[in-house]
Amino acid sequence: MLRAAEASRARDRAIVVLLLYTALRLQELASLDVEDVSVSARKGLLVVRSGKGDLYREIPLNRPCRDALDGWLKQRRPADDDDEPALFVGPRGGRLTPRSIDRVVRGV
Repeated sequence: MLRAAEASRARDRAIVVLLLYTALRLQELASLDVEDVSVSARKGLLVVRSGKGDLYREIPLNRPCRDALDGWLKQRRPADDDDEPALFVGPRGGRLTPRSIDRVVRGV
């Protein structure tokens, strides 16, 4: 799965890597905003504001997750340029739904 993700687009690679390494649910991944991700050279943190049971949690990010997110965030339009705060957006700039994330994973 990771090898197939390496050959795909940056957004799709970031989705697959995050799902595999962080065990996020599709709805949790779809509800992430750009401000929920904090990535530096040596550390990374992902904030899930309302997970299952409406629980708040913070997930540390390993090197592959940080690299995949860094690649996607460089390609994503800056949040200042549009009104969409979502981390993962579609071609038209709207937030991806859990169903569309499922399609991305199946495509990879």
